[in-house]
Formats: sequence, structure tokens, C-alpha cells
Amino acid sequence: RANNQTENVYEVRMGITGGDNDIAIKGKYRSKEGGSELDLNLDFNKMNLASIEPFVFGSVQRLSGRMSGDLHMTGTIKKPSMSGNLKFINTACNPTILGSYVRVNNGQIIFDGKGVHFGSFDLIDTLGNQASLSGNLFTEDFRDFSYDFRIHTENFLLMNTPASRDALYYGTVFLDSDIFVGGDQEKPVIRMQAQLDKGTDLAV
Repeated sequence: RANNQTENVYEVRMGITGGDNDIAIKGKYRSKEGGSELDLNLDFNKMNLASIEPFVFGSVQRLSGRMSGDLHMTGTIKKPSMSGNLKFINTACNPTILGSYVRVNNGQIIFDGKGVHFGSFDLIDTLGNQASLSGNLFTEDFRDFSYDFRIHTENFLLMNTPASRDALYYGTVFLDSDIFVGGDQEKPVIRMQAQLDKGTDLAV
């Protein structure tokens, strides 16, 4: 719902409930020449991640878990700014491209004026092997990005796809690795030390 009791200023109040969701959006939207201004609070009291699976176009399956937190959005449509944090609780999913089921133990994402910061995410495969992901996605306008990510795996079940005539690749991949992703969207930089572990059987 949006009301404009003041000229060019719209008060926004919206709620999403049901399906184990409780999300509230409140604030103001100011329409002005040169760029509309935002002042919105997004309160994710509880979000059932399974409810967004239909909107990820099949890239992820068996998505489960909850997300909670709050975000404050300011700036303009062309150059938004966000602050706040989002926490992921008992999250799990099956990335379609890999075919392996992965659990995430209580990860956190922090938003501030410099970008998006990923606290250490512990990823656990179906055999209990662990990987970690941490880093930063730097941006001032959510249009141009630079990266600073580190990934570490030990005997991690990275891929587990069944044999198929039509598949470009299939099989099982266990991986030891240290990976760094830097640079920006125009010229990303990837440095990797990796070793396939016992049990790997990949067909290409």
C-alpha cells in the first residue's frame, strides 16, 4: 500500500505473510526530478527460503531453511545504498549444475556503504565434509562490482551428477582447494590451488 499525503512523497507499507513468511516493508519513496529518493526499511522477521525456489529458474533445487534480518535502503533508484544484515538458519540446497546437496550452517551477510560482506559460511556436503566461503562484494551503486572472495575445501563432494547421454559432463568430484576470486566484473581474477581426491570419477 502506498499513500501520498505529501506531494511527490509516497508512504509505503507492505507485508508478506503465509507459507512460514513474515516480512514487512515500510518507509517513504520521494519522486523528484533527477532521481527518485528511497527511505525504506525491510524487516525479514522470518523468510522461508523454499518460497523463493520458483523464482530462481531451476538453478537451485530442494531449497530449505530460513532467513531473518533487516535492511535499510536509502539513496536513489539509480544509486541505492543498503545497510543491515541477513542471517541464514539451517539452510540447504542442491545447485542444479553440480547435483550435490549442500548445507549451510548459520551464515551471515552484512550490507554497508562499501558493499556486501559475507561472514564465514561453513558448507557441509552429504558426507559431512566441510568447505568455507568468505569475502566481500564491493559496490557503491549495485551496478559495478569488485570481488574479494576466498574458498577453501577439503575432500569436499563438489559434484555428484548421474550419468546421462545428453549431459555435457557427469560423475563425482571430491576436491581439495584454496581459491581466490578478485578483480571486478570487467576483469575478474581467479587464483586456484586444487587437487582431485580419491573417489573422483568425472566424464566429459
